[in-house]
Order: sequence, then C-alpha cells, then structure tokens
Amino acid sequence: MQAAERRHEVKFLLVTLLLVLGLAAAAFINLMRVPAQKSGPATTRNPTSVKTDSDFSAPSKGVPNFDPNVGFVHWDCRKSTVDSPVGAAYIRIKGASCRGGAMRNFHVVNSSNGFTASVFWSDKNFTTDLIDLQPGPNRISMDWIDARGRVQTSELSILRAEEKLAK
Repeated sequence: MQAAERRHEVKFLLVTLLLVLGLAAAAFINLMRVPAQKSGPATTRNPTSVKTDSDFSAPSKGVPNFDPNVGFVHWDCRKSTVDSPVGAAYIRIKGASCRGGAMRNFHVVNSSNGFTASVFWSDKNFTTDLIDLQPGPNRISMDWIDARGRVQTSELSILRAEEKLAK
C-alpha cells in the first residue's frame, strides 16, 4: 500500500511542478514582450500643458519674441538698469555666470511685487521662468554665493510701460 501512496504523491508533485513551471513560463513571456501600442483617436490627443517640439523652436531674426506680452532681458553681471521701457507684462532674464565662476544658490526676486522666479541652469548659462512685472518701475533683486563663498547681490531696475502692452 505504501508504494501506491508514494506513486500517488510523486504524480501529484509532478503535476504541481508542471503547473508551476507553465505559469512561470507564461509570466516570464508576458513580462519580456513589448506591450502593444494602442491606436486610435486617444493617442493623438494631448493635454494643453504639454509642449510639442514646435513650441520650442527659436524665433526668426526679424521677430524678437512670439508673444508681445513677454520680454527678454540679457544680464551681464554689471547691468543695473534696462535702458528703454519694457512693453511686456512678463520678462525672462537670461545670462551667464559672472566671471566664469560658480554661482550657487542663485535667487531672483521682483522686490516690487514679491514674485520669486525659478532659475534654470545650462552649463554656465541661466534663464529664469516668466517674471511678472507690475506697471511702472520694478526692482529685480538677484543674489548668489560666488566661487569664494561670498554673498553677491545685484539689483536690476526695469520700467514696465503700460501703453505698449498688446491687447
């Protein structure tokens, strides 16, 4: 009788082993294959907040900005005023690190309305996000820690000319 029970146990274990190996193989194949791409109208619709590559193309030489309500200021570490009034509701400041050194903890704040800008670095060049300007004079404060560990500060005065804004 024990031989019959032993054969029954061996058959049970073999069937269980085959079942486990089959499920493991199916799971492995399912994990390793590339998922199928869905096609149809849902893949062509994008949220409005997602930018396409064409949204980031550079403007032509004849057109300085796409949006007349956005201005650009190029800062060279010495500039303290923008010579002509800015006819834009927002500006983006672009520049390079001063004297080619490191500029850690770089902060840009419009002291006139309290807006703090985000700063994005690419190698030794930076750009800010759009800085909201109030009508009239705006004081933009920039501070950073230089390569020697000293805190440096620069003020930039920008006059927003209300009548130049596009409607």
